[in-house]
Amino acid sequence: MAELKSSVIGELSGRIENAVYRIRNGKVIAYARPVNQKVSKSRKAVTARNNFAAVVTLAKTVNSVSKLKEIWRTAKVEGTSPYHRMIRNNAKRVREGLLTISNKITPEGLPLQLITAEIENKILYLSFACPVSQDMSFPATLFVHLYFGKASGTIVQLFKEISEPGPEDVFNLEFTLEGSIKKLLSKDPSPVVYIALSGNVVSKKKIYWTSTVSAQL
Repeated sequence: MAELKSSVIGELSGRIENAVYRIRNGKVIAYARPVNQKVSKSRKAVTARNNFAAVVTLAKTVNSVSKLKEIWRTAKVEGTSPYHRMIRNNAKRVREGLLTISNKITPEGLPLQLITAEIENKILYLSFACPVSQDMSFPATLFVHLYFGKASGTIVQLFKEISEPGPEDVFNLEFTLEGSIKKLLSKDPSPVVYIALSGNVVSKKKIYWTSTVSAQL
């Protein structure tokens, strides 16, 4: 079954279907599992495998975005690579094979407050506050991840470049959900939304980001 071993580096290991996964030098390596090896079908074992699969899907999705990958590489969190760090940081936040609102697409960072998050008539409405500071300069990139747990655990990414916030450092944004997202909504009308901001301070050549905030829509 999949488990997070308690060791110095916290190596992650486990089985999914006919493969055995190990993290080596920050990379997940798949090994063929012996065909005669029995796979436990106990509730605990099945849940562990599903939890592992969910966190790997999240890590792969986040790791596919170069800026988010760089954030995890830069962050002072344990792990041998951005991918490994994402898995370590999110593994214990998964429940019953599903991601939860406590999962993260960014490590802890600058404060971000989610005021409103809702979907109405296939439009995602987001309202959030991020204090303008010397560290978080604008324009910045908004990362939005929608997790459809009831639709095979699909994760959809949305991005938006945003300029200065409005009064009291509040942003009010809308996303029209079209195409495949509409089909996902028909299967899971209440996805989890994760959002985070990242900006660049060019003179210091350093990335600044906010913590992840989330909500069940």
